[in-house]
Amino acid sequence: MKLLLLLVGCFSLLISTNAVMTDKQMKAALKLLGNTCLSKSKADPAQVQALRKGEWPEEKPIMSYLYCVLNTQNIITKESGACAN
Repeated sequence: MKLLLLLVGCFSLLISTNAVMTDKQMKAALKLLGNTCLSKSKADPAQVQALRKGEWPEEKPIMSYLYCVLNTQNIITKESGACAN
């Protein structure tokens, strides 16, 4: 009986445990993603900063940067360019 209770207790702990990233880990991951997409797209870092201020220049390098970020995060699909569900 004690073994059964122990197993049920351990199982319930495993189910309720959530793996999450800390803020520091999330910022590091996003910085890595941004740097990777910046080098792939050849976008100007000043234009990427401007995106954060709400300026959306319609130039190919910055659009390539945005596509890279969205595609890497699986927000859009590569085939259609549409939002993934």
